[in-house]
Amino acid sequence: MRKPFPELVEAGRLAEGSYSSSPGDPFGAFRLCVPGYWEPLVIIANDACRDSEWWEHVSASHRDRTPTWEEMVWLKDQFWNDDEVVVQFHPAKQNYVNWHSYCLHLWRPTRHKDKLSLPPPVLVGPLMGRRHDREHYQAE
Repeated sequence: MRKPFPELVEAGRLAEGSYSSSPGDPFGAFRLCVPGYWEPLVIIANDACRDSEWWEHVSASHRDRTPTWEEMVWLKDQFWNDDEVVVQFHPAKQNYVNWHSYCLHLWRPTRHKDKLSLPPPVLVGPLMGRRHDREHYQAE
C-alpha cells in the first residue's frame, strides 16, 4: 500500500464523523471523485495491522450503484503501487457478508503465508510479442 497516500487521496480524507482520521494515517474514510465520473466514491481504507489480520483493504461504494471496473482500477492505482497485486474475492455463498449492496472491496495480503499466486497471464489473453496467440494454440 502506498505510504503516504497520494495528495489527491489525502484531500478527500474525512476529518469528522465516526470514520474520521488524521492526515497521514494509513487508514481512514475518504470521498473521492474518479476522473470522468460525477458522483464521488465513498472509500474506507486500512493498512495491514494485527486487527486486519495483516491484510490491506479498501472498500468503495456509491449510494445507488456499484462502482465500475474503471473506478476500481483507478482506486487500485491511488492506494497501491504498480507492482503490487490486489484482488477482489468472490467467496463461497455461505461466507457472503453484505453490509452495503453497492460496495466492492480490494484486498492485499502482506504476510508470506498469505501471498497470492497468480495464474499464467496467457490464460487471460495473448501476450504481445510472444508466441502465445490463438492460432498457435489451435494448431497444437
